[in-house]
Amino acid sequence: LDLADVAQRTKRTPEQVIAGHLGSSFNVYVLGFMPGLAYIAGLEPSLYLPRRDQPRVRVPRSSVAIAMDQTTIYPFESPGGWQLIGRTDTIMFAADRARPSLLAPGDLVRFVQSSRA
Repeated sequence: LDLADVAQRTKRTPEQVIAGHLGSSFNVYVLGFMPGLAYIAGLEPSLYLPRRDQPRVRVPRSSVAIAMDQTTIYPFESPGGWQLIGRTDTIMFAADRARPSLLAPGDLVRFVQSSRA
């Protein structure tokens, strides 16, 4: 995860980064790059950061990431250059569902914190 680096670069604690992300009101703009990858705009402005200088070859499935004014959840393990701030158990894309992609353009999204316990 890049959470500690994101906190340092935005002059916040990791807890404040998480709180800022959780407190943002998001809107899905478009799906792209791969099936189920939603570009979700509305990130708290204090957390705006560019993409990583060096993209990763492998980003784990279900990683929560930020870049610019957006957030996303990687639906599959893939290359990626966004700042990773968390993970979720939510399956973003499943071809066997009636609606394979969990999100669609125009959807409103709010993140909530969970724990493995």
